[in-house]
Parts: sequence; C-alpha cells; structure tokens
Amino acid sequence: MSKKEQQDIRNLLRNVFLANAQGKRALAHILSLARFFNTIGPDDESRALQNFAKVLLSEMGILHEDNILNFVNAISDLPVKGT
Repeated sequence: MSKKEQQDIRNLLRNVFLANAQGKRALAHILSLARFFNTIGPDDESRALQNFAKVLLSEMGILHEDNILNFVNAISDLPVKGT
C-alpha cells in the first residue's frame, strides 16, 4: 500500500470513529468486543481480538510509539475504576 493510500485509510478511520459522538461510541464498542482492556487470554481468539483492536488503533495513527507521552497525558486524569 502506498503512503497516500495509508494516509487516506487513516483519515477515513479517524473520520468514521473520531469525528462525532456516535463514531466514538462505535469505536468504544468495538474495543470492548475486542477485549482491549482485558488481560490477554491463553486462547487464540483472545489474542486475535486484541491484536485486531491494536491494529485498528495503529491504522488510525493513535497507537504509535510517538504517542506514548500523549497517551499518558490523556489517561492521567481519568478516574480510577475497578481493582
């Protein structure tokens, strides 16, 4: 895939999932279905689902090493939930 095609896909995904509240809710639902916030189970399905979520976020330009500090800053003010 060319750089232009990659950028087009990145823009498409960001427009679909980040441009409005419905898209953000859809992305949250997909991440939940993919068990993104769970520990990775021993089964292939768990690994495949979590890898899909990571690939999706990576394709959107979000899950990238250059965003580590941005990610930490974004989550630093989140309320503590669970155990």
